[in-house]
Amino acid sequence: MKTAFTMIELIFVIVIIGILAVIAIPKLSATRDDAKMVTELNNITNCVQDIASSYTSSQQEDNNSVNCNLVKCAVINMGNLNDGNVTINLKTSSDGYPRYCNFVKEKALKRDLNGTLSFGGVKVKP
Repeated sequence: MKTAFTMIELIFVIVIIGILAVIAIPKLSATRDDAKMVTELNNITNCVQDIASSYTSSQQEDNNSVNCNLVKCAVINMGNLNDGNVTINLKTSSDGYPRYCNFVKEKALKRDLNGTLSFGGVKVKP
């Protein structure tokens, strides 16, 4: 007598694998978006710190650092390069940016990373 899997057993295993896939795929997608969001927030924060360091050392703002070039969910406007002010405009997916930018904007607002940051004056806290 041959020992093999029956068709019912194979279908049962395929159904179980399908159920596990339906549960796991959204969790993996959410984890990927969370990682992108944290990376973007860190890039914005590090970009602001890089600009502040550049202004402190040379009295000129410079946004050519690696972190500033990696920012995708914000537009960093330097304005006058010698005044110690930088304006950060956070973007959302409705502006044509990636979907995770909505969450980045929400978290960045809590960290006060929006609007005008002043390096030559009082208000720097990235």
